[in-house]
Amino acid sequence: MFNTKKVPKFSIILISIALIMFVFISINYISNHLFSNIDSDERIKYCQRIKMDKVNFIHDDATCNNPNNSKECQYSCPGWHSYKKYNRSDDKMEYYIFRTDFYSSSKNITIVPAHASVTDLQNMVGSLPISTDSLLDCNLHPLPPLTKTNDNSTLLLGTDIEGRDIFRLLSSSIFHSLQFAFLTLIAFFISGISSGILLGYYSNQYFVISSIANYINKSLESVPLLLWILISLYALKLFLPPELQHDFAWPILFIILGQVSSPALSKMIRLKFIKLADDEFVVALKMLGLSNSKIIFNHIIPYYCLPIIFSQCAYIFAQALFLDITLTYLNVFFNEQSIGYRFLEAKNTISDYGYGYFIITSIIIFFIIAFMFSLIRLIDSYNE
Repeated sequence: MFNTKKVPKFSIILISIALIMFVFISINYISNHLFSNIDSDERIKYCQRIKMDKVNFIHDDATCNNPNNSKECQYSCPGWHSYKKYNRSDDKMEYYIFRTDFYSSSKNITIVPAHASVTDLQNMVGSLPISTDSLLDCNLHPLPPLTKTNDNSTLLLGTDIEGRDIFRLLSSSIFHSLQFAFLTLIAFFISGISSGILLGYYSNQYFVISSIANYINKSLESVPLLLWILISLYALKLFLPPELQHDFAWPILFIILGQVSSPALSKMIRLKFIKLADDEFVVALKMLGLSNSKIIFNHIIPYYCLPIIFSQCAYIFAQALFLDITLTYLNVFFNEQSIGYRFLEAKNTISDYGYGYFIITSIIIFFIIAFMFSLIRLIDSYNE
Protein backbone atom coordinates (compact mmCIF):
# COMPACT_ATOMS: atom_id res chain seq x y z
CA MET A 1 0.00 0.00 0.00
CA PHE A 2 1.33 3.47 -0.85
CA ASN A 3 1.91 5.56 2.26
CA THR A 4 1.25 8.95 0.65
CA LYS A 5 1.48 10.71 4.02
CA LYS A 6 5.24 10.21 3.88
CA VAL A 7 5.43 11.68 0.37
CA PRO A 8 5.75 15.51 0.24
CA LYS A 9 2.72 17.19 -1.29
CA PHE A 10 5.07 19.03 -3.63
CA SER A 11 6.16 15.67 -5.09
CA ILE A 12 2.55 14.61 -5.67
CA ILE A 13 1.82 17.93 -7.39
CA LEU A 14 4.90 17.52 -9.62
CA ILE A 15 3.84 14.00 -10.57
CA SER A 16 0.37 15.25 -11.48
CA ILE A 17 1.70 18.15 -13.59
CA ALA A 18 4.28 15.91 -15.28
CA LEU A 19 1.61 13.32 -16.13
CA ILE A 20 -0.65 15.99 -17.65
CA MET A 21 2.30 17.29 -19.70
CA PHE A 22 3.14 13.77 -20.79
CA VAL A 23 -0.44 13.21 -21.99
CA PHE A 24 -0.31 16.38 -24.13
CA ILE A 25 3.13 15.47 -25.47
CA SER A 26 1.96 11.93 -26.26
CA ILE A 27 -1.10 13.19 -28.13
CA ASN A 28 1.08 15.59 -30.13
CA TYR A 29 3.65 12.89 -30.92
CA ILE A 30 1.04 10.31 -31.96
CA SER A 31 -0.89 12.78 -34.15
CA ASN A 32 2.29 14.01 -35.88
CA HIS A 33 4.11 10.73 -36.39
CA LEU A 34 1.43 8.06 -36.67
CA PHE A 35 -1.47 9.86 -38.33
CA SER A 36 -0.04 12.91 -40.10
CA ASN A 37 3.52 11.59 -40.61
CA ILE A 38 4.98 15.08 -40.06
CA ASP A 39 8.73 15.44 -39.64
CA SER A 40 9.67 17.20 -36.38
CA ASP A 41 12.34 19.19 -38.29
CA GLU A 42 9.83 20.50 -40.83
CA ARG A 43 9.86 24.28 -41.13
CA ILE A 44 6.62 26.06 -40.28
CA LYS A 45 5.42 28.28 -43.11
CA TYR A 46 4.44 31.63 -41.61
CA CYS A 47 4.24 34.81 -43.69
CA GLN A 48 2.96 38.33 -43.16
CA ARG A 49 2.81 41.47 -45.24
CA ILE A 50 6.03 43.39 -44.86
CA LYS A 51 6.13 46.30 -42.43
CA MET A 52 8.06 49.04 -44.20
CA ASP A 53 9.28 50.63 -40.97
CA LYS A 54 10.77 47.28 -39.89
CA VAL A 55 12.94 46.77 -42.99
CA ASN A 56 16.65 47.04 -42.15
CA PHE A 57 19.48 47.41 -44.64
CA ILE A 58 23.11 46.33 -44.75
CA HIS A 59 25.97 47.23 -47.04
CA ASP A 60 27.60 44.28 -48.79
CA ASP A 61 31.14 45.14 -49.88
CA ALA A 62 31.18 42.21 -52.31
CA THR A 63 28.44 43.73 -54.47
CA CYS A 64 29.52 47.35 -54.01
CA ASN A 65 30.53 49.37 -57.10
CA ASN A 66 33.19 51.14 -55.07
CA PRO A 67 34.52 48.55 -52.57
CA ASN A 68 37.70 50.55 -51.89
CA ASN A 69 35.69 53.45 -50.57
CA SER A 70 32.50 51.73 -49.41
CA LYS A 71 32.00 54.03 -46.41
CA GLU A 72 31.08 56.88 -48.76
CA CYS A 73 28.79 54.67 -50.82
CA GLN A 74 25.42 56.23 -51.65
CA TYR A 75 22.13 54.41 -51.21
CA SER A 76 21.94 54.08 -54.99
CA CYS A 77 24.85 51.62 -54.81
CA PRO A 78 23.78 47.96 -55.37
CA GLY A 79 25.79 47.06 -52.26
CA TRP A 80 22.90 48.38 -50.18
CA HIS A 81 20.13 45.80 -49.80
CA SER A 82 17.80 44.49 -47.10
CA TYR A 83 19.22 42.39 -44.28
CA LYS A 84 16.40 39.85 -44.61
CA LYS A 85 15.11 37.97 -47.61
CA TYR A 86 11.48 38.38 -48.65
CA ASN A 87 8.99 36.44 -50.76
CA ARG A 88 6.51 37.45 -53.41
CA SER A 89 2.96 36.23 -52.99
CA ASP A 90 2.94 34.64 -56.46
CA ASP A 91 6.18 32.59 -56.36
CA LYS A 92 8.51 30.80 -53.93
CA MET A 93 11.74 32.67 -54.74
CA GLU A 94 13.43 34.89 -52.17
CA TYR A 95 14.38 38.51 -52.87
CA TYR A 96 16.40 41.36 -51.42
CA ILE A 97 14.97 44.87 -51.29
CA PHE A 98 17.28 47.49 -52.78
CA ARG A 99 17.89 50.64 -50.77
CA THR A 100 17.46 52.80 -53.90
CA ASP A 101 14.53 55.20 -53.55
CA PHE A 102 13.27 53.33 -50.49
CA TYR A 103 11.15 55.14 -47.91
CA SER A 104 8.94 53.79 -45.16
CA SER A 105 5.97 55.34 -46.92
CA SER A 106 6.90 53.94 -50.34
CA LYS A 107 4.21 52.10 -52.29
CA ASN A 108 6.62 50.69 -54.85
CA ILE A 109 10.09 49.20 -54.24
CA THR A 110 12.82 47.49 -56.24
CA ILE A 111 13.73 43.86 -55.50
CA VAL A 112 16.39 41.51 -56.85
CA PRO A 113 16.64 37.67 -56.58
CA ALA A 114 18.57 36.73 -53.41
CA HIS A 115 20.20 33.77 -55.15
CA ALA A 116 21.78 36.01 -57.83
CA SER A 117 25.55 36.03 -58.27
CA VAL A 118 27.74 38.92 -57.11
CA THR A 119 28.07 40.19 -60.67
CA ASP A 120 24.31 40.07 -61.22
CA LEU A 121 23.71 41.95 -57.98
CA GLN A 122 26.23 44.61 -58.98
CA ASN A 123 24.46 45.05 -62.29
CA MET A 124 21.00 44.63 -60.72
CA VAL A 125 20.19 41.81 -63.12
CA GLY A 126 16.67 40.50 -62.57
CA SER A 127 15.60 43.54 -60.54
CA LEU A 128 11.88 44.19 -60.45
CA PRO A 129 9.85 47.23 -59.44
CA ILE A 130 6.86 45.88 -57.50
CA SER A 131 4.16 47.05 -55.14
CA THR A 132 4.83 46.67 -51.42
CA ASP A 133 1.49 44.88 -51.06
CA SER A 134 2.75 41.92 -53.09
CA LEU A 135 5.80 41.28 -50.89
CA LEU A 136 5.70 38.91 -47.90
CA ASP A 137 8.01 38.47 -44.93
CA CYS A 138 8.39 34.71 -44.36
CA ASN A 139 11.48 34.97 -42.13
CA LEU A 140 9.77 35.89 -38.87
CA HIS A 141 11.10 33.03 -36.77
CA PRO A 142 11.40 32.51 -33.86
CA LEU A 143 7.70 32.96 -33.24
CA PRO A 144 6.31 33.46 -29.72
CA PRO A 145 4.10 30.86 -27.99
CA LEU A 146 0.41 30.60 -28.98
CA THR A 147 1.03 32.05 -32.45
CA LYS A 148 -1.69 31.37 -35.02
CA THR A 149 -0.20 30.09 -38.28
CA ASN A 150 -1.47 30.83 -41.77
CA ASP A 151 -3.51 27.58 -41.75
CA ASN A 152 -5.18 28.59 -38.42
CA SER A 153 -3.31 26.01 -36.30
CA THR A 154 -1.79 27.17 -33.01
CA LEU A 155 1.90 26.89 -32.17
CA LEU A 156 1.66 26.09 -28.47
CA LEU A 157 5.32 26.88 -27.68
CA GLY A 158 6.16 28.91 -30.78
CA THR A 159 9.05 28.15 -33.12
CA ASP A 160 12.84 28.22 -32.96
CA ILE A 161 15.08 30.30 -35.24
CA GLU A 162 14.96 27.58 -37.92
CA GLY A 163 11.17 27.74 -38.00
CA ARG A 164 10.55 24.38 -36.33
CA ASP A 165 7.57 23.88 -34.01
CA ILE A 166 9.18 23.73 -30.54
CA PHE A 167 6.38 21.63 -29.03
CA ARG A 168 6.56 19.11 -31.87
CA LEU A 169 10.36 19.11 -31.70
CA LEU A 170 10.49 18.54 -27.93
CA SER A 171 7.78 15.86 -27.93
CA SER A 172 9.68 13.97 -30.63
CA SER A 173 12.97 14.32 -28.71
CA ILE A 174 11.41 13.19 -25.42
CA PHE A 175 10.04 10.03 -27.01
CA HIS A 176 13.37 9.46 -28.74
CA SER A 177 15.23 9.67 -25.41
CA LEU A 178 12.61 7.48 -23.72
CA GLN A 179 13.27 4.75 -26.29
CA PHE A 180 16.93 4.58 -25.24
CA ALA A 181 15.99 4.77 -21.55
CA PHE A 182 13.72 1.75 -22.11
CA LEU A 183 16.64 -0.11 -23.71
CA THR A 184 18.59 0.50 -20.50
CA LEU A 185 15.60 -0.61 -18.44
CA ILE A 186 15.17 -3.86 -20.40
CA ALA A 187 18.87 -4.77 -20.12
CA PHE A 188 18.85 -3.89 -16.41
CA PHE A 189 15.63 -5.81 -15.73
CA ILE A 190 16.58 -9.02 -17.57
CA SER A 191 20.17 -9.16 -16.31
CA GLY A 192 19.37 -8.16 -12.72
CA ILE A 193 16.45 -10.55 -12.19
CA SER A 194 18.00 -13.53 -13.98
CA SER A 195 21.31 -13.30 -12.09
CA GLY A 196 19.47 -12.62 -8.81
CA ILE A 197 17.35 -15.75 -9.22
CA LEU A 198 20.39 -17.81 -10.22
CA LEU A 199 22.48 -16.65 -7.24
CA GLY A 200 19.64 -16.77 -4.71
CA TYR A 201 17.51 -19.75 -5.67
CA TYR A 202 19.71 -22.01 -7.77
CA SER A 203 23.11 -21.34 -6.13
CA ASN A 204 23.38 -24.88 -4.73
CA GLN A 205 21.89 -26.62 -7.75
CA TYR A 206 24.13 -24.84 -10.30
CA PHE A 207 27.16 -24.06 -8.19
CA VAL A 208 29.69 -23.50 -11.01
CA ILE A 209 27.41 -21.29 -13.09
CA SER A 210 26.31 -19.27 -10.07
CA SER A 211 29.95 -18.81 -9.01
CA ILE A 212 30.80 -17.41 -12.46
CA ALA A 213 27.74 -15.12 -12.37
CA ASN A 214 28.69 -13.93 -8.89
CA TYR A 215 32.24 -13.20 -10.06
CA ILE A 216 30.91 -11.17 -13.00
CA ASN A 217 28.63 -9.17 -10.72
CA LYS A 218 31.47 -8.47 -8.28
CA SER A 219 33.66 -7.35 -11.17
CA LEU A 220 30.97 -4.98 -12.45
CA GLU A 221 30.39 -3.59 -8.95
CA SER A 222 34.08 -3.01 -8.27
CA VAL A 223 34.39 -0.48 -11.13
CA PRO A 224 32.61 2.91 -10.75
CA LEU A 225 29.70 3.43 -13.14
CA LEU A 226 31.26 6.57 -14.61
CA LEU A 227 34.40 4.63 -15.51
CA TRP A 228 32.32 1.97 -17.25
CA ILE A 229 30.64 4.69 -19.31
CA LEU A 230 33.99 6.21 -20.30
CA ILE A 231 35.40 2.78 -21.21
CA SER A 232 32.29 2.04 -23.29
CA LEU A 233 32.55 5.37 -25.11
CA TYR A 234 36.18 4.75 -25.97
CA ALA A 235 35.49 1.16 -27.08
CA LEU A 236 32.55 2.20 -29.30
CA LYS A 237 34.58 4.91 -31.01
CA LEU A 238 37.53 2.52 -31.42
CA PHE A 239 35.85 -0.69 -32.59
CA LEU A 240 32.52 0.32 -34.12
CA PRO A 241 32.87 1.21 -37.82
CA PRO A 242 32.26 4.93 -38.51
CA GLU A 243 29.32 4.20 -40.81
CA LEU A 244 27.54 2.33 -37.98
CA GLN A 245 28.26 4.74 -35.14
CA HIS A 246 25.40 7.12 -35.94
CA ASP A 247 22.72 4.38 -35.79
CA PHE A 248 24.13 1.86 -33.30
CA ALA A 249 26.54 3.57 -30.89
CA TRP A 250 23.85 5.34 -28.86
CA PRO A 251 21.59 2.24 -28.35
CA ILE A 252 24.60 0.04 -27.48
CA LEU A 253 25.78 2.57 -24.89
CA PHE A 254 22.41 2.55 -23.13
CA ILE A 255 22.26 -1.25 -23.16
CA ILE A 256 25.72 -1.32 -21.57
CA LEU A 257 24.50 1.13 -18.91
CA GLY A 258 21.69 -1.28 -18.00
CA GLN A 259 24.05 -4.24 -17.94
CA VAL A 260 26.72 -2.69 -15.70
CA SER A 261 24.05 -1.32 -13.33
CA SER A 262 22.22 -4.63 -12.93
CA PRO A 263 24.29 -6.01 -9.98
CA ALA A 264 22.43 -3.61 -7.67
CA LEU A 265 19.09 -5.26 -8.52
CA SER A 266 20.67 -8.72 -8.60
CA LYS A 267 22.03 -8.35 -5.07
CA MET A 268 18.63 -7.33 -3.64
CA ILE A 269 16.79 -10.15 -5.43
CA ARG A 270 19.44 -12.64 -4.27
CA LEU A 271 19.09 -11.59 -0.61
CA LYS A 272 15.30 -11.97 -0.81
CA PHE A 273 15.57 -15.48 -2.24
CA ILE A 274 18.19 -16.55 0.32
CA LYS A 275 15.99 -15.23 3.13
CA LEU A 276 12.93 -17.09 1.80
CA ALA A 277 14.73 -20.30 0.80
CA ASP A 278 13.81 -22.18 3.98
CA ASP A 279 10.61 -20.29 4.70
CA GLU A 280 7.60 -22.43 5.56
CA PHE A 281 5.48 -21.24 2.68
CA VAL A 282 8.22 -22.10 0.13
CA VAL A 283 8.63 -25.57 1.64
CA ALA A 284 4.84 -26.03 1.57
CA LEU A 285 4.67 -25.03 -2.09
CA LYS A 286 7.38 -27.54 -2.95
CA MET A 287 5.52 -30.28 -1.06
CA LEU A 288 2.38 -29.46 -3.05
CA GLY A 289 4.37 -30.25 -6.18
CA LEU A 290 4.70 -26.75 -7.65
CA SER A 291 7.58 -26.31 -10.04
CA ASN A 292 10.44 -23.95 -9.25
CA SER A 293 9.40 -21.55 -11.99
CA LYS A 294 5.87 -21.25 -10.55
CA ILE A 295 7.22 -20.71 -7.04
CA ILE A 296 9.56 -18.00 -8.32
CA PHE A 297 7.32 -16.13 -10.77
CA ASN A 298 3.88 -16.72 -9.24
CA HIS A 299 4.69 -16.32 -5.55
CA ILE A 300 8.11 -14.95 -4.56
CA ILE A 301 8.63 -12.19 -7.14
CA PRO A 302 5.05 -10.75 -7.15
CA TYR A 303 4.68 -10.67 -3.36
CA TYR A 304 8.21 -10.09 -2.09
CA CYS A 305 10.34 -8.59 -4.88
CA LEU A 306 8.00 -6.31 -6.84
CA PRO A 307 8.59 -3.13 -4.73
CA ILE A 308 12.35 -3.62 -5.03
CA ILE A 309 12.13 -4.11 -8.79
CA PHE A 310 9.95 -1.00 -9.28
CA SER A 311 12.24 1.15 -7.14
CA GLN A 312 15.45 0.04 -8.84
CA CYS A 313 13.91 0.34 -12.32
CA ALA A 314 12.84 3.92 -11.55
CA TYR A 315 16.41 4.74 -10.46
CA ILE A 316 18.01 3.28 -13.57
CA PHE A 317 15.44 4.94 -15.84
CA ALA A 318 16.31 8.32 -14.31
CA GLN A 319 20.05 7.57 -14.70
CA ALA A 320 19.55 6.82 -18.40
CA LEU A 321 17.84 10.18 -18.96
CA PHE A 322 20.59 11.98 -17.02
CA LEU A 323 23.23 10.21 -19.11
CA ASP A 324 21.59 11.43 -22.32
CA ILE A 325 21.52 15.06 -21.12
CA THR A 326 25.00 14.99 -19.53
CA LEU A 327 26.93 13.41 -22.42
CA THR A 328 25.24 15.70 -24.94
CA TYR A 329 25.79 18.85 -22.88
CA LEU A 330 29.49 18.02 -22.45
CA ASN A 331 29.66 17.34 -26.21
CA VAL A 332 31.26 13.98 -25.49
CA PHE A 333 28.73 11.83 -27.28
CA PHE A 334 25.35 12.87 -28.60
CA ASN A 335 22.35 11.99 -30.70
CA GLU A 336 20.80 14.80 -32.74
CA GLN A 337 17.24 13.75 -31.87
CA SER A 338 17.58 13.39 -28.09
CA ILE A 339 16.25 15.78 -25.45
CA GLY A 340 19.83 16.45 -24.34
CA TYR A 341 20.68 17.73 -27.81
CA ARG A 342 17.68 20.07 -27.73
CA PHE A 343 18.95 21.50 -24.44
CA LEU A 344 22.42 22.07 -25.94
CA GLU A 345 20.87 23.57 -29.08
CA ALA A 346 18.76 25.95 -27.00
CA LYS A 347 21.75 27.02 -24.88
CA ASN A 348 23.83 27.80 -27.96
CA THR A 349 21.17 30.14 -29.40
CA ILE A 350 20.78 32.33 -26.28
CA SER A 351 23.25 35.02 -27.37
CA ASP A 352 21.56 35.52 -30.76
CA TYR A 353 17.88 34.85 -30.15
CA GLY A 354 17.21 35.23 -26.42
CA TYR A 355 16.18 32.85 -23.66
CA GLY A 356 12.78 31.72 -24.96
CA TYR A 357 13.74 28.34 -26.45
CA PHE A 358 16.24 27.68 -23.64
CA ILE A 359 13.70 28.41 -20.87
CA ILE A 360 11.03 26.21 -22.47
CA THR A 361 13.48 23.31 -22.93
CA SER A 362 14.83 23.72 -19.38
CA ILE A 363 11.30 23.64 -17.90
CA ILE A 364 10.48 20.44 -19.81
CA ILE A 365 13.70 18.77 -18.60
CA PHE A 366 13.05 20.00 -15.04
CA PHE A 367 9.63 18.35 -14.98
CA ILE A 368 11.08 15.11 -16.38
CA ILE A 369 13.72 15.01 -13.64
CA ALA A 370 11.24 16.10 -10.94
CA PHE A 371 8.78 13.44 -12.07
CA MET A 372 11.41 10.69 -11.83
CA PHE A 373 12.55 11.73 -8.34
CA SER A 374 8.95 12.11 -7.13
CA LEU A 375 8.06 8.71 -8.57
CA ILE A 376 11.05 7.15 -6.79
CA ARG A 377 9.92 8.75 -3.53
CA LEU A 378 6.41 7.39 -4.06
CA ILE A 379 7.74 3.88 -4.70
CA ASP A 380 9.94 4.11 -1.60
CA SER A 381 6.84 4.96 0.43
CA TYR A 382 5.32 1.71 -0.85
CA ASN A 383 8.37 -0.19 0.39
CA GLU A 384 8.05 1.44 3.79
